[in-house]
Amino acid sequence: MSPTRLVPLVLLLGCAQDYRVEEKDEAVVPVQEPRPSEGDDHGGAPDWASCGSGYLGHYYNWSVDHPAVEPEEWEDPPFDADLLDWWTPQTQVSEQYDPSLDMGSNWWPVDEDLAKDPLYFSARWAAWIRVAESAPVEFTIGASTDLWLLVDGEVEHTFHTQGELDSEVGSMQLAPGQYQIELRFAHRGGDSGLRFRFLSDHVQLCYPEY
Repeated sequence: MSPTRLVPLVLLLGCAQDYRVEEKDEAVVPVQEPRPSEGDDHGGAPDWASCGSGYLGHYYNWSVDHPAVEPEEWEDPPFDADLLDWWTPQTQVSEQYDPSLDMGSNWWPVDEDLAKDPLYFSARWAAWIRVAESAPVEFTIGASTDLWLLVDGEVEHTFHTQGELDSEVGSMQLAPGQYQIELRFAHRGGDSGLRFRFLSDHVQLCYPEY
């Protein structure tokens, strides 16, 4: 090839490289996607145009000799709920659809005629949320005695009392997108109760898709 033909070819290659760089710079950043499910009960993301609101709930019964029941000295459990064996397949007694988690006080969903039933039990719920704008996500959260809120598998908020239902308003910052949420609850003494609901209008809650 002669030198006079080589120069235009080099120029063409340079122009093509410049064009590809400009395309990358102008690419639109996609809305944040959820982390993939790891075989849990979250199922797939729902059809947000037609999905129904609610949670998939799992309930667990505890024996009266469970070491966490009615402790002599109350201490908050670990921040990381995965460090606890309070939601095991061996103790699960039911699975159901729960349209709301605003149960109030004097709430006793598990009774199998075990010793001191229905006093000691635990539960966990799975659902999805879609956040429409970059604004704080506010929620009411309360329990007797322990409650964890997880988003995409990470603990975002915890609430612990010593046997009487209490509640507070919590807040978290999430980018626009869809997320798996999970709540884990344990009742270890006193009057059982639960209260959780989202307060922000830009958050849509849906039952998982299976």
